[in-house]
Amino acid sequence: MLKQSYVFFVALIFCFSCERNDKIVKEAEKSEIDIEFQRLDKELFSFQSKSDARTFLDKHADFVRSYLDLPYPVRDSQFIDIFYDFYSNNELKAFYEGSQKEFGDFSGIQKEFQSLFQYIHYYYPDYVLPSVQMIFTGFKFESDVVLSDSSVIISYDYFLGPGALHRPQLYEYFLERYQPPYLVPLTALAISGRFNNADMKDESMLASMIYYGKSHYFVERVMPRLPDSLNIMYSESTLNEVENNIDVIWGHFIEKSLLYNKIRFINEKYCGERPSVPEIGNKCPGRIGRWLGWQIVRSYMKANPEVSLQELMADPDAEKIFRKSNYKPRK
Repeated sequence: MLKQSYVFFVALIFCFSCERNDKIVKEAEKSEIDIEFQRLDKELFSFQSKSDARTFLDKHADFVRSYLDLPYPVRDSQFIDIFYDFYSNNELKAFYEGSQKEFGDFSGIQKEFQSLFQYIHYYYPDYVLPSVQMIFTGFKFESDVVLSDSSVIISYDYFLGPGALHRPQLYEYFLERYQPPYLVPLTALAISGRFNNADMKDESMLASMIYYGKSHYFVERVMPRLPDSLNIMYSESTLNEVENNIDVIWGHFIEKSLLYNKIRFINEKYCGERPSVPEIGNKCPGRIGRWLGWQIVRSYMKANPEVSLQELMADPDAEKIFRKSNYKPRK
């Protein structure tokens, strides 16, 4: 009888959670917000003179301060000359023109951002919604996505995918995520840092896992239709391998007493950027600690349905989240 009551209780919580999520989707997607979506790339490739380059830099303060990391306004005439010459380069222009088919008129990306910010506005109504500025840099400034208080600046040439004329000089396992479907999720992951509170004194592996787990859970909530593979930036086949071997992965963390490890280079092996984690297995992908942290956070939110997304993100207590998650991995 006790077992039947427990099953009924779990089913009741599940139904309540589904109803709540459906309500959130309806309320978030009916909210009216105004997102400024700017194609700065068109301006960059329309320079006819150095005066045009100067005018562009004077017009776009966020681009200068946040993306170029220069004092505004730009008074260095030598830089303005270089900036003009760069965007007048025929090879760069050919790269730019050859890339335009990939995103078309950007209406799809614009709709994705509209939806993303509808959800963020739903959860954080006081958050000042930024403008979205699309640029094209030929990887010169070595930044893909840059956030400021009022804008999100994206060098979209990073996300053209394997068919592009040129690709950034990065390791192959990095390049796998630089494709069109990852552009908005990666931006959402970057934005999550604005809301993700952490205890900077806690140097344990668990603290890193929960921090990253909270970020991926944030993306899950503000992009509810996003496949898990795009959220964690694994291929579907890799994600399936991970899910099918969760007992091996979790067993390794427990056997090696990794959760409370405070040696930084060891933590980086499991939470940092690597092509694989051979300590677990040759097929175990890098950042596996982040994925595991995400599963713990998911378990915590299911076990504590009264906790809101805002409360989760503001909570720096990784140990409490883990303890109250009652996490027990199952295939």
